This record gives sequence, structure tokens and C-alpha cells, in this order.
Amino acid sequence: MELTWRLATGDDAAFLAALFASTRPELALLPPALSAPLLAQQQSAQGQDWARRFPDAEHRILQAGGVAVGRLWLARQADGWRVVDLAILPDWRRRGLARQAMLDVLRAAGQQPVRLAVVHENLAAQRLYASLGFREVGRDPVRAELVWTGFTTHTAPGLPHNPGFQSLSS
Repeated sequence: MELTWRLATGDDAAFLAALFASTRPELALLPPALSAPLLAQQQSAQGQDWARRFPDAEHRILQAGGVAVGRLWLARQADGWRVVDLAILPDWRRRGLARQAMLDVLRAAGQQPVRLAVVHENLAAQRLYASLGFREVGRDPVRAELVWTGFTTHTAPGLPHNPGFQSLSS
């Protein structure tokens, strides 16, 4: 399936709210009258925090077959790149989209390190990042900090480049 990217706009608010809610399944146990304002508040706080900590980050929408299926917050920093967040809608998971998205990022980063944090209980993401050559460089009670420092023949043998993803520098 072909992946395409575009910058997020105000028109993506409903999609991004649904995507955010899909990453908080524990809140689905609450009545909508309680969960909806809580989700909105958490999403707003997260966005404000990331905008403050990563003011030059790009917020991109990942599309598969022209349908919005995920998002990526990506920051270019003095010491490399940071994947602030990568999220895929539940119905689109386990199709290789996150792998394709990360390969696009890694190729665009070139030889610059790429960092990210992953929560300990997200075992699928941990397996994905390990298979791409990320290694753990730190941890706290909630997350592991990972870094990628380049492709090896084991992590990227002959994988095609996605021309639809352009680096932050372009």
C-alpha cells in the first residue's frame, strides 16, 4: 500500500481527536460525558507541551490509499532527529505502516541519529524499533529512550525509498 504524507492542518482536528482517543483505550471505559472532555484536555495539554518542547517540529498526517491513517510529530534537533510521536489508527495497525513510516524517517535522517521514547507496555512498538536497529540508551519508570545511528545490512537490505516523504530540510 502506498504511503503519502502531508502536513496537518486545522481540517484534521476530528481525525486527530479520534486518533488520540484510540491511544487511550482505558478512557473508553468511562461514560462519554466524562471521557470526551478528559480526552480533549489531555490532547490539548500534549499538543501544547510538544509545541513548547519542540517548537520547530512538523506535524504530519500519514495517508494510505488517500485515507488518513496516522500521524507523525518529527523534530530536527542540533544532535539529530526526534520522533516525538508516531500513531496509527487501530484498524490500520499490523499492516506494516509504522515500519514504512519509520523507514521514511530514517532514510531522510541520513547519518544523523534518530531518537524516540516508547512506553514499556508497547511491546509491538519495541519490537518494531529493535528490528530497525534502535537501541536503548535510557529508561524511566514509564518509557525507554531509544536511538538509531544508521542502517545496517540487517535492518535495511534493499528496501525502497518513498519519494512521497521529504525531509525537514527540503
